[in-house]
Amino acid sequence: MRIRRTVIAAGLAVAAVAAITTSAAAAGPTAPTGVKLAWADATQQQIRVTWTDAGEANKVQFVGEAFGAKDIAKIAADAPNELLVPSDSIYGGNRATFTVASVDSAGTAGPVAKSVEFDTSAPDDVPITYADPRADGSLFVSWHDAVPQYDYNPKDPFDGPGPVRYSIVNLNGGAETPVPGNLRFAVVKARPRPYYVSVRAENLWGPSNTRAFTFDQTAITGGAIPSSAAYGHLLTVSGTTGNVQQHIALQARDSASKPWVTLTSTYSGFDGVFRLQAPSPGARQYRLLAPAWKRSDAAALEYATGVTTSLTRHSIATAKFSANVVTLGQNVTATLAIAPATNVRTTLQRWNGKAWVGVKDLILAQGKSSYTFKTTARGTSAYRFFIPSTTYGGRAITWTTSASLPLVVR
Repeated sequence: MRIRRTVIAAGLAVAAVAAITTSAAAAGPTAPTGVKLAWADATQQQIRVTWTDAGEANKVQFVGEAFGAKDIAKIAADAPNELLVPSDSIYGGNRATFTVASVDSAGTAGPVAKSVEFDTSAPDDVPITYADPRADGSLFVSWHDAVPQYDYNPKDPFDGPGPVRYSIVNLNGGAETPVPGNLRFAVVKARPRPYYVSVRAENLWGPSNTRAFTFDQTAITGGAIPSSAAYGHLLTVSGTTGNVQQHIALQARDSASKPWVTLTSTYSGFDGVFRLQAPSPGARQYRLLAPAWKRSDAAALEYATGVTTSLTRHSIATAKFSANVVTLGQNVTATLAIAPATNVRTTLQRWNGKAWVGVKDLILAQGKSSYTFKTTARGTSAYRFFIPSTTYGGRAITWTTSASLPLVVR
């Protein structure tokens, strides 16, 4: 029995030693301590990762919120506890860390030690804060300094000013023009409008998105000025614009040496349609004007249509006979009233089958006159009033005729 107990005890002792050895082997190396991050130098092109361990080899990972964990280096046991990582080789989004684990001679990795959390955010969109569209089609733009999109870890090791590169992006064709030095302004060369530009900022983590600014070109379809209108009647102009809610003005001047005067203006509707009306006081030159405008994301230069001369005809208020059907020998009175109320010489005319011939000249007084005559032949005749060109208020009033006036004599 003693021998048996001795054997059992010896067996237990051997098992205990084996368990301790297995447990120690399974534990592996301990975690490093003091994982620190810093810029390698003032250029901010490399990140220096350092740590402290017990002399083992190490495995370094980059853990980014966007893409998860990524092995980036294995460090030999006899190498310094340091790793230089190019800053443009990593992207983590809002939250990122480096982790370091020690690896023993059997290849067993111990628990990881983490660095502090930091951001790897590209700049936020850069709005154009000032834009000056120039008559030659170029565009001067300026902007404020770019800021990171996110900063969920204020005062992390990589916060603070860093190199930011700016460029002007031509969104029409995708061309990108770098902005030299630390300038926060640029002049975009002229090109066919409308064109779309954006400022793109890029820091060591990547580029910003783009926010378009439009150098627009006002366009008017239709908008024909009538060649003439009756005095005092409304001259009507209508058309469409390429932009909704576009301000449109109808302007006039008496001659090329006179300044343009705005008669009326409106905004095109949400369908782009506009309609303008103004009285016709005499022959004048007309045009449509779309004034220059500017918003936070777009601008356009002043735009004017070509010059059109519109004539003004006399407006006929009354042109009639006292009766259109009369008996032979009966008196008939022809009455005329026009505007403007000038003292012009007019003519009552009759159609002789080949041409209009004069019957009687009348001198209008304040735009009115009448003529009474006795019918001398039976039949149907056509008459009209002819009103010659004149001036009124310094503006030309062009000639016109009344409608044909039938007269039946029985």
